[in-house]
Amino acid sequence: MFDFGKEDGVASSCYFTHGTLPKYIDPEQPPASKKPFSTIMGQSFTHTVDVLLPEELYELIWNDIESKLSSVQYSRVIMSLSALLEGDFFNSYIKSGNILMLSEGRPGVDNVFSLKDGILRLELAKESYERAGLVGKPVRDGGRKHIKTRYVVELNLRLPSMLHGKKGFERIVWAFKNVLNNSITWLFYDFEVKEDSVTCAQANTNPLGANTNPLAKHHPLVRSVARAIRRSNAVLVPPFNLSEVASDRATAKDWAIEFHEWLSLVLLGSHSVRADNRMDSYLCRYSVLSEEVATPTNLVHLRWSGFLPAPWIRTLFFEFVGACKAKPRAWLALNVRTIRTEAVQGLDGYTIFRLPGSSGENSKDNTEGASEADGEGEKGKAARPGVDYMLWELASYRWPAVISVERVTAR
Repeated sequence: MFDFGKEDGVASSCYFTHGTLPKYIDPEQPPASKKPFSTIMGQSFTHTVDVLLPEELYELIWNDIESKLSSVQYSRVIMSLSALLEGDFFNSYIKSGNILMLSEGRPGVDNVFSLKDGILRLELAKESYERAGLVGKPVRDGGRKHIKTRYVVELNLRLPSMLHGKKGFERIVWAFKNVLNNSITWLFYDFEVKEDSVTCAQANTNPLGANTNPLAKHHPLVRSVARAIRRSNAVLVPPFNLSEVASDRATAKDWAIEFHEWLSLVLLGSHSVRADNRMDSYLCRYSVLSEEVATPTNLVHLRWSGFLPAPWIRTLFFEFVGACKAKPRAWLALNVRTIRTEAVQGLDGYTIFRLPGSSGENSKDNTEGASEADGEGEKGKAARPGVDYMLWELASYRWPAVISVERVTAR
């Protein structure tokens, strides 16, 4: 008998949501408080974005999406905390600009810093916190034993009181120069760089590396996020049967786990989901969900890796969903993996699956019921909401996950 020991730590969790997208999304005023848009904007730091869709759909819509999608360029720079509060960098990027920064380090282990919307977040060990003399609050540790309390300090650097010469601000400067004075590696993204004319098809070579910006004196290493593509032939695609999801919570839980497992294997490029799979069932017991009625389909997997901001991911999602409106049987999946900034709270990633057809097409009974209630066919058709979607929010990639099911309808 083998003794593999026990799993320690908090059980992983996954929140599954089945909802409906609005029929029209205003790019100038996109929804902010409703899923899946709140999930996208709630994750500020992302390192990988995957899009999975049928090859036929990709050939039809990608050229148009590529011409509208802006390129992403970020920098890797070595700086100290005190350098953030100096001269042109502080005035141009923090006071009047809009940047995103994330330091190296492991949440819950190292001192980790991040900057978003002018708010500098410092996660500090107890010793560093006491020596710095800044006001913060204890951070959740998940009930781990023999772990010293850690603290989080949040500083709004855009407040009118955050100026050189002010007593409170000089206290922060002193802490950065005398206690938190190590030079560390940062990832840097500038929202103010005009990227409207910089598309994926025609990207500027080095807008962040110009000698005129305050970051140049720190000698940043500028990186461009490039698209990678992989084609998979004859992938078994299970049917998208919404009746199984909507029937009861227990069935929805099992279906959500199996469908997300299928998506994950496709993104990994596994042969277990292909029609020509010859793996011995003794070695691999996995079988595709509803394999007897699954359809062999050629798929395209797009991937962007780098320091990706949430607004860019939201735009990417908008463009793909908008391009699919004229294709009633189109489907696609958006998979995002985030950079953890908290040891306990926060998400490791999420997956959004845009189902084919409208909600009325996915459920014939619902369509007929809506038409009868409205009394007029045209009125019932106009009252239908947009397409359905499924959302998985992952708090950890450890398996098995605890599934929580929720039904949401966009308004």
